[in-house]
Amino acid sequence: MDSNSLRSLFSQNMKRFRKVKGITQNELARLTELSPQTIIRIEGGKLWPSDKTLCKIADVLKVDFYKFFLPNESSSFENERSDEVKTYFENYIKAIIKNSYDEFMKEHSKIS
Repeated sequence: MDSNSLRSLFSQNMKRFRKVKGITQNELARLTELSPQTIIRIEGGKLWPSDKTLCKIADVLKVDFYKFFLPNESSSFENERSDEVKTYFENYIKAIIKNSYDEFMKEHSKIS
């Protein structure tokens, strides 16, 4: 999957989740404290959201952020793959925390 496909997938899912919740683009903008133009550009695939913006959108839409990146082939596919994707992100975050901890301990041991 290339970056354009990923951006398109994200945009389509964001729009789909927003519509399922019955929220307009203007309402989403207000609830996320973003401009309506920002929401329109993200949904149109013209703007990639920052991690902070992604979290705001996911929080307002009450969607686990990783679901924005799952293909919408069918709900059964999503259910089958969602645990796998969630596990991947959990492991990725754990690795980042472990590496940060290891770096901290390495630096701390030099100071002592």
